[in-house]
Amino acid sequence: MSVQREMEEPIYFGDPAATSGVSVFDQDFDMLFSYDGDDLGLAYTPACSAFCLWAPTAQEAEVVLYDSWQQTAGRRLPMVREVRGTWRLTVSGDLEGKLYTYRVRIGEQWNEAADPYARAVGVNGDRAAIIDLRKTDPERWAEDKLPSAAPPLAHPVDAVIYELHLRDLSIHPASGIAHKGQYLGLAESGTRGPGGY
Repeated sequence: MSVQREMEEPIYFGDPAATSGVSVFDQDFDMLFSYDGDDLGLAYTPACSAFCLWAPTAQEAEVVLYDSWQQTAGRRLPMVREVRGTWRLTVSGDLEGKLYTYRVRIGEQWNEAADPYARAVGVNGDRAAIIDLRKTDPERWAEDKLPSAAPPLAHPVDAVIYELHLRDLSIHPASGIAHKGQYLGLAESGTRGPGGY
């Protein structure tokens, strides 16, 4: 028995004319349209904003700029089809504080969505936000370095990054931590577990 709801309308994967007759299910599709560039999304500077979208089955693509999250109709700017299914647009001027989406036409249907590579989004994630990420750095961010006692890493994969839940770390009755389940408990010094560790 199927637990999924049956679709009442066919899924349309785009006009093969947009992909030179190659179906998305054909092995040649990946060979022709895979893109390994590192420039997808938005590259912002106060002088200009460069948008790059990967949408090989689209017949048209646009950037839609919004002045605020409440605005219902944005300014549509056509993108130019480039290599391996990418679409590009560079807009001169400082767009900081504006929001944007991508709008693509596949067949006769237009679809609008936030940039999947957005580094910031607006209310409910419906639109990508154009921000200057350098302005989000905390004070002395550029000066932050590994402690001098830390050994140099030969390779980035040598770093040990550990994620923990403060309650799990501190709640055991024999943990030696006075402020169990609290951030303050993580800052306590001289604590030892039941095995002396």
